[in-house]
Amino acid sequence: MKRTPEVQGKDGVYTIYPDGRTEKRVFCEKTTEGGGWTVIQRRKYGITDFYRSWAEYKRGFGRAETDYWLGNEAIHSLTSLAAEELRIDLEDFSGSKAYARYSKFVIASEKDKYKLTVSGYSGNTGDGMKFHNGHVFATKDKDDKGNSAKTYRGGWWYHNGYYSNLNGPYRTSAMKTFVAIVWRTFRDKTALKSTRMMIRPTQ
Repeated sequence: MKRTPEVQGKDGVYTIYPDGRTEKRVFCEKTTEGGGWTVIQRRKYGITDFYRSWAEYKRGFGRAETDYWLGNEAIHSLTSLAAEELRIDLEDFSGSKAYARYSKFVIASEKDKYKLTVSGYSGNTGDGMKFHNGHVFATKDKDDKGNSAKTYRGGWWYHNGYYSNLNGPYRTSAMKTFVAIVWRTFRDKTALKSTRMMIRPTQ
């Protein structure tokens, strides 16, 4: 099974098997909007480098207890077996929080370069993912035509630029720069303090 059974418990780190075989440690969020969320990305502590290669983004990196990327292959497996929704939580350095929710979220296979399909926005951040819908993943060694991954120092569904860059460099203050963790429709050209991306099967 792709996830461990939903058991009663608190938020925390659990083991899942996205493809039915490969063990992955993930943070599971059991309280927000009824719980059932699998966190696929988290930026909070600033201790993990997200300027990584295609292979590293494919298999994932970081630690579920701190900052991490679950891995494109695992995310593909989770989103290909069942309809999934996505929630993104953002926090700026003043303590203001906001969220974006998408009713559909799919990552294609590596053969299709982990192309993003995302739609059905709701929330209060502004739609920072619409610009990236339908585009393939880019990293420093498999970049887009505009060399966006190298310019903005992350791995993301870039398209000669971005409206969201949640895997950009972690900054320790709300500095004005595009080379950072940015969600332009929330805090344009301003580094964010923390983010998390999490998915769950649609009800």
